[in-house]
Amino acid sequence: MFNLSGIFNLKKGGKLNMSIIKTLIDNRLTKDEFYTWYNNSYRNVIDVKYDNLFNYMSSLPDINQAVNELIYALITKKVIILCVDIDHDGCASGVIGYKFLTTLFPTLTPKVRLIISSRKFKRGFNQDMIDKIESYVNKENVIPGLIITADMGSSDNQRYKLIKDTYKDIKIIVTDHHTVEEDNYPTYANAFINVQRDDFKLEKCICGCATLFFLLVSTYFKFYKIQDKDINLFKDYLPYVAAATIVDSMSMKYPINRYLVKLGLQYLNLYPDRNFSTIKKLLRLPNILRYKDIAMSIGPLINTGNRLSFEQLTLYSLTTEDDNKSLELMRKLSELSKIRKQMTNDVLQNTLNMNNIYEYKYVTVVKTISRINIAGVIANNILGMTNTPCICFLDNNSDILIGSARSIDGVNLLSIVRTLSDYIIEANGHEAAFGISIRKEKFEEFKQQLNIALQPVINNLPKSTLQAELMLSHEDLTIDTMTKIDMISPYGIDWKQPICSCVETFKIIDIFPIKNFYKLTFQLVNGLTITGMHFFKDNITSGIYSYNFMDIIKIGMRVKLFFYLTLSYYKEYSIGLEIIDIYPRHKE
Repeated sequence: MFNLSGIFNLKKGGKLNMSIIKTLIDNRLTKDEFYTWYNNSYRNVIDVKYDNLFNYMSSLPDINQAVNELIYALITKKVIILCVDIDHDGCASGVIGYKFLTTLFPTLTPKVRLIISSRKFKRGFNQDMIDKIESYVNKENVIPGLIITADMGSSDNQRYKLIKDTYKDIKIIVTDHHTVEEDNYPTYANAFINVQRDDFKLEKCICGCATLFFLLVSTYFKFYKIQDKDINLFKDYLPYVAAATIVDSMSMKYPINRYLVKLGLQYLNLYPDRNFSTIKKLLRLPNILRYKDIAMSIGPLINTGNRLSFEQLTLYSLTTEDDNKSLELMRKLSELSKIRKQMTNDVLQNTLNMNNIYEYKYVTVVKTISRINIAGVIANNILGMTNTPCICFLDNNSDILIGSARSIDGVNLLSIVRTLSDYIIEANGHEAAFGISIRKEKFEEFKQQLNIALQPVINNLPKSTLQAELMLSHEDLTIDTMTKIDMISPYGIDWKQPICSCVETFKIIDIFPIKNFYKLTFQLVNGLTITGMHFFKDNITSGIYSYNFMDIIKIGMRVKLFFYLTLSYYKEYSIGLEIIDIYPRHKE
């Protein structure tokens, strides 16, 4: 234990009662870990200053070579082609790349062209992108001087060779964050910035948009010869970096990601730009956007484009300078999102009917039929039901099955899948979320072998137990408590919001079933009421699930709850509970 009193202060000079935050830090970090975390992240979020950020940037592999190539292309007025991936991370990269280059170097009037492919083609720097570059060259009668990839391209070395054989003087910068084997590095690229490279020794944790952002910021500082570096110069771009970090499920245990998200959300809420303002109105989101709003609402909307092969529509809606056109396209995207949600529900139900998701103990591997590319969404949904790694393949009358994988905490599914080289054609992406392809005739054997490979890994995981990290009283269920809990936010992947419980029990005064969750109203000991939502997600140790809930839980019963404290908004902000598990005590 160590004393935090006096460290955390409000800007107005008053001191906070830090017992809650101290409990969290004592539980999560050793003293040395705390001071490393505090010095590198928390204090600097408050001060809007982060020295280690620039050290991280300058340590990126090939960053100096990439900066020099980009500055040369700008000065010599070369056409720059920015090739981006099809998902939210790629689209966010396209927005910041285009806006940054065309806005922050006004005297050079850069010529920037954006290219996005489609999920119909192989992801990465594919033949479709090469064809679009060739079409641009033929139409404009000009050869680009520089190609920059964003959020993709690490494994496409032969296509870079083809480009360089075709256009002799062209330069290529690859910016990416996906895993790639060292013997498959893009050696034909002039610079290869990827934190997954073996020679990068700092945290391998940032998203593709952040990778491109660091290249752009480094270029800006060098071009304008800025010594006193200040990340706040780029407040227009940080919200996109934050959103991409959230939606691409980057780990929040790393200070750099918590910093980028916290700062990005701060600027998003202080100075919302056209895109976020439009989306907020379309989706009827609260004025103050939080991590969950990005993850659960904005991210799925933007990803609708690549689910339904409308990637170009998504990117154009975010980058067009015509406000009316942007609004029109956003509305169209919103309508497509509703269609996608219904189609996803239909495909999920068909998948459950076609497969036994409990066939194997340590993994779930399914085949499904779908006209839209939602294998990852289906895998994620099934993972939530089985709490085991899941791979969903699309079976669309081909000899090759193409799918997406999702893993549970603590299991590097990608590395395990790659050991089964006799069964897979390709597997690329992140440790816990990646694309995969296999031959259809290998499907049954692949399932069996993957289950065998995962058995020792999963059996050696720490046993899941449900414990409250914060023990509160009913009087603590306030916005003030939520503010204190938020002090070590943002919460997300690998850095969960603390599980809470109360010393008092809760009296149930109403139960209202809504689709796949229950809304409950509780009376507190002080006579006030509070609402809780039970989604039956995970960590259920009571044995009470959605199917037997109403048989066990009754109005008038007193219960012990484990929950996340939540802040909701309807006309005004209020505190609620996201119930994790519920234990009956007695009827009154």
